[in-house]
Parts: sequence; C-alpha cells; structure tokens
Amino acid sequence: MTTNSLEELKSDFLNCQICMEECVKPKLLECLHFFCEHCLSKWKRNKRIECPTCREVTVLHNGSTSSLKSMFFVSSMIDAIKSKMEKVSDHSVSGGSGKVKFTNTRCQYHGERMNFYCKKCRKPVCRDCIVLDHPKPNHWCVNLSEAASRARQDIEQGIAKIDEMQTQLSVAESKLMLREGDVKASVARAESELEKIYDASLKALKTKRDNISSQIQALSANDKRHLSETKSAIFSSTKTLSKLAEFFSNLQVNGEEFDLAYRHADVLKKTNEISAVKVPMVQQQSSKIRFQPNMVCLVRQKAPLSTLGLVSDQEIDLKVELRPSDMCKNQQDFLVRVIRQAYKNISPKQPNVKTTPEEYKEIMDTRMRHISNRLGETFGEFWICVMGGNCLCLSKFTYGQVVIVNDCEKILVCKQPDNSSSINLSCYEARVLESNGHDSLDARVCRIVNRAITTCKYRERLCNELRKRLQQSLPGREWHVLLAHNISLDDFFACDTEYYVKLQVADEKLVIFQMKEHDCYC
Repeated sequence: MTTNSLEELKSDFLNCQICMEECVKPKLLECLHFFCEHCLSKWKRNKRIECPTCREVTVLHNGSTSSLKSMFFVSSMIDAIKSKMEKVSDHSVSGGSGKVKFTNTRCQYHGERMNFYCKKCRKPVCRDCIVLDHPKPNHWCVNLSEAASRARQDIEQGIAKIDEMQTQLSVAESKLMLREGDVKASVARAESELEKIYDASLKALKTKRDNISSQIQALSANDKRHLSETKSAIFSSTKTLSKLAEFFSNLQVNGEEFDLAYRHADVLKKTNEISAVKVPMVQQQSSKIRFQPNMVCLVRQKAPLSTLGLVSDQEIDLKVELRPSDMCKNQQDFLVRVIRQAYKNISPKQPNVKTTPEEYKEIMDTRMRHISNRLGETFGEFWICVMGGNCLCLSKFTYGQVVIVNDCEKILVCKQPDNSSSINLSCYEARVLESNGHDSLDARVCRIVNRAITTCKYRERLCNELRKRLQQSLPGREWHVLLAHNISLDDFFACDTEYYVKLQVADEKLVIFQMKEHDCYC
C-alpha cells in the first residue's frame, strides 16, 4: 500500500471529524461515531454531546467524557499506519496534484498542528482554532496547502512585477545616461562660446590699449628727444667746465710768480672759453601729455557683464525692454510687436552657424528699415531707427524710445516733433556744444549745416537735406540727424558712436552722429 493510500485510509476512517487530525484517546458515542476525547470535552453542552456527524445526542452519566468507551482498536490502527508511513516517506505522500507536505508546527494555544489558513485573519490556524476562534460564517478557513498555493501565485506575480520594474529602471538608466551626456555636451558648447566671446573681448581691449599706448608714445617722442639733447648739452658743458676748473686750480696752487706771469695769456684764453660755455634752457612747465579715462567704460567694467550674452536652460525667447520715455502706450505696444516681428522674420539663414560681421550688418540694416517703415505706415510720421550692440542711450528725448533687446542690443526709435512746423534759422549760425571728433571735422559739419539752414524751413526737410549733404560731402557710414529743442543725451552717447557732434542753432539743437560698426554677432 502506498503512502497516499495509507493517508487516505487514516484520513477517511481514523481521523477525528472535529479536528480533522488523528484521534487522540478516541471515545465512542452511542451512535457508534468516535472522536478525540479532548475534542468531545470542548464539544459537550450541559452533560450532553450532540454528534457532529449525525446529530444524535449522547448523555454523559457523570458529566465527563472519560465515562465514554475508549476505542483502543482505533489507537492501535493509527499507530500502525503512522509507523508504516514513516518508513515510506517521512510524513510525505504523492497525490494526483503533486507532492503534499504536512506541517509539524503546532498552535501555541491548543497544541494542535496548524494545517489550515483563515482568509479573514490571514494566518495559519489549527482545528481547535477553527471551532473556537474562527467559526463560520464570520471566518473562512481553507487547507494550508491551498493557501500556500495562492501565496506561491502571488509570489510569482510579485517576481514578475519586479522583473518588469527592473527592466523599466534599466531603460530609464539608459535614457538618463544619454541625457547626462547631452547636458555635458550643452555645457561644453556654452562654455566654448563664452570663451570665444571672452577671448574676443580681451583681444579688442588689448588692441585699444596698444593703440592708446602708441598714441602716448608718439606724443612723448618730441619731448623725449628734446630732453635727450638737453641732457647731452649739459653733460658736454659740465665736462668742459671740469677741465677748465682743473687748469685754474693747478695753476693757482702750484704756480710761482714767473709761471703766473708767463701763463697769463693762457689764463685769458681759458677765461674766454668759460664765457663760451652755454647753459641749456630747461622748460619749467609740466608735460601736457595726459590720459583721460572714459568713466563710462569704467562704470561698465564694474557693472555685471550681462551684455556678453544670455544664459538659459530653455529656448531663448526675445527679451524686449523699454526704457522710460514719453511715448504713448499704444505706440510702445505696437513698437514691441514690430521689433519681435522683425527679429523673427529677418534672421540668419543658418541659425546655428556663426554670422560674419558683414552678414550681421545687412540683417541689422534690414530690420531697421522694416521698423521705420512700419511705424511710418501706421502713425504717418517720419521715423528714425538706429540699431546695434553699441547703440546710443537717451536719458530723455520727448519724441523717442530706447529699447533693449536681449540685454545686449539697443534700438533707438525717434520721430521729428512736428514735420509740418516751419522754422527759420537762416539768420543764425551753428555752434558746437559737444563733440568727440577733431576740430577740423566739426568745422566741416558746421559749414554744411550753415548752408542747409539757409534753404530749408521745415524740420523734416532740413533733416533729410542734412543727411543727404553729409553723405555726399563725408561719405562712409550712414549719417543720422536729430532736431529738437530739448534733446538731452547721457554719457553713453559719446563712447558708443563713431562720431557725434551736438550743435546749437538759435533755440534748436542738432545732434549729428555716425554709429560704430556692429561688433556683435547673431
């Protein structure tokens, strides 16, 4: 007989039907069903036992289960089966569904083996626990093997989820490595561009310093030459006087009366040589060579160098900043829209390729024309637009607006106060108030202005005529002319223009200037 058959025989015929375990001290009821004495003692009610199988009542004579007949035959059969099962499989049997293992863990409350599982409490229980602490319908108990099978399924599902999550983590780690490489590459590109503009700025600053140093050396060349010649003359005269002093001292100390009388002619000759020695004239006035620092540049050097470029971790949007002015709100809003449109539609053909200065100048000129034309079409007046990395900055100009784009490019947009108002300046002459150019250039500009004001009586026409005459007489960069009685320019103007002159004609003020070449790239 196999282990499985022995177990089935023991379970079907010899196990207690209350605890479903092997009978311990089996006792026989009047209905001929037998159960464990311990189970019957828990099952009895008022000296009566209702058979769990057939429901027949057995009365206990002395109220104790010990008065019931003992089933020694059943105990002997159980011992024999257990002995045979231990020899075969050590409490193991093979069933149709696989290998079944019985637990030897016993309940700490009842001392019975815990071969069942309560689904509600989610813990293993023994047969007594089912009867006393986990009864139906509040509790649902199943075999421990069934609960273990469900646990195995849940474990397999958990392992499958872990494998899936590990796969997802591996993919995320791969993406993270790619992202990390992209970040490093972006930082390297940004640092490289920063180093390029930094080196270019240092090179430009060194060039400026060398040019100024050359000018200083050139101005000091004449003074140095004169000082050298004077120093040589003083040295020669000192040497001659030393020789004459030696002659007179020697004759005075060592000469007798005969020697003095005999060398009297030589004494007279040497005296004449003393008179011939000339003392060079050394000028007492201090040198006029000076270097006047550009205080605006010093202020800019101390300020944050935001104009080197913008740093962002997103796509750089066009930043438009309006400086305070008297321009009305609707004109300012329209101007911002026009500037954004100009920068969006008029841009380098290849954005990722560095633009040459010539290409950049062409782009800036096209943007200026677009902005001027749109303002003129909308507001019907003559507008001027000046743009560039080194654009002028107005502290106050009633009919103008300064716009800062991306913290590095400045745009001056202005119009004439009244294009139709007439002016009569023919009786006056232009007078220079401020200038950063040579006197000769200022004089030529004044002559051109004086000729123009004798023929033009309207503001717009005067500005156009002056621009035309200046371009013809002094060709080169584009000339700009502003005419108003209340133009006020700050210190940035002088250093940010190639040439500018501020003139006064009667109560009117003229500002004529040329912008520097654009020195920044798109």
